[in-house]
Amino acid sequence: MLSLYHCRGARSLRVLWTLNELNLLRTPAEPVEYKLFALPFPPRVHDKSFIEINPLGTIPYLHHDRGPGGSPVGITESCAGPVYLASTFTHSPSQQLNVAPHEDCYAAFLNWNAHADATLTFPHTLYLRYVKFEPHKNLQQAGEEYRKWGLSRLRLLDATLADGREFLCSDRFTVADVNIAYALLLARGVGLEDKLQPQTLEYLRRLTAREGYLRSLEEERRADEEAGIDPVVIFENS
Repeated sequence: MLSLYHCRGARSLRVLWTLNELNLLRTPAEPVEYKLFALPFPPRVHDKSFIEINPLGTIPYLHHDRGPGGSPVGITESCAGPVYLASTFTHSPSQQLNVAPHEDCYAAFLNWNAHADATLTFPHTLYLRYVKFEPHKNLQQAGEEYRKWGLSRLRLLDATLADGREFLCSDRFTVADVNIAYALLLARGVGLEDKLQPQTLEYLRRLTAREGYLRSLEEERRADEEAGIDPVVIFENS
């Protein structure tokens, strides 16, 4: 069984989205079974017991009670979770959300998954922290500088999408698209939508129209309601 500890709109959305995409590909008789635990944001502040589950106190935390080797698995990185899920729960060519080492696009696939968080998501999280969540620290100017820096970091993605491709790797939707899309959601959420290149904005619109993404939004909303959580809005229109 899988357990996903999640805050609405946070980076754990990458993992939840992947789970929904996998289950749309699989037969109803063989779903990827998981339990979603909704937490208040940030959980390390509002739910101290979560530290006993994930000592970092961060989300996502994806727990698999019996990983491929038979031992429990715990994943704390939002871009690693989708790659793990796509690699572990894919059983046929029609369910390929990952890219295999023998494929030409494998190196690019690895790079996009790392690029999504280390290069694209990071500056916008600092903007949100200093401008929205911790304005009392008087570091708003630093947050604004990180927002500008984050826009400049989109150059590689802009250039790649300029050839009109629908997806980033191997002419199909993969978890690289999930991970990159979340970074673009943050960029849009911190007010950069009108500064995104047309091909990049259209790419985001295509991805967020997917049923797997829309199901994820509805699932996280229900989970918050059931847990009695008044969600913190990390960014609008998530």
